[in-house]
Amino acid sequence: MTNNRHPADELADVRAEIKRLEARESKLREVLCMPDADLIGDEYSAAVRAWRPRKPLGYEQAVARFGETIAEECCPRVDRIAVYLHQRTGRRTLPLCTSSLSPAKSTA
Repeated sequence: MTNNRHPADELADVRAEIKRLEARESKLREVLCMPDADLIGDEYSAAVRAWRPRKPLGYEQAVARFGETIAEECCPRVDRIAVYLHQRTGRRTLPLCTSSLSPAKSTA
């Protein structure tokens, strides 16, 4: 970027670049979350963690008042997947774990 750009124009450029990078990150996360993904790179290794959040506070009261079906609709628990990166130093190390969950279920 040049130094002569107006700050508003440069901000628009920065936001467009962030959007592009976020889309690229999403694609890379999908690849790393595949069950047979190679998680060890030359400089970094990836560790994929999957979990299901606890039920929110007040969930039991919602079940008591409205029933299990309505409570699940109002307070859904979505499987979450996190991808952690670890810088490699020296010899290859095995990843901490891999995910068997579908990347489509990822909201993290």
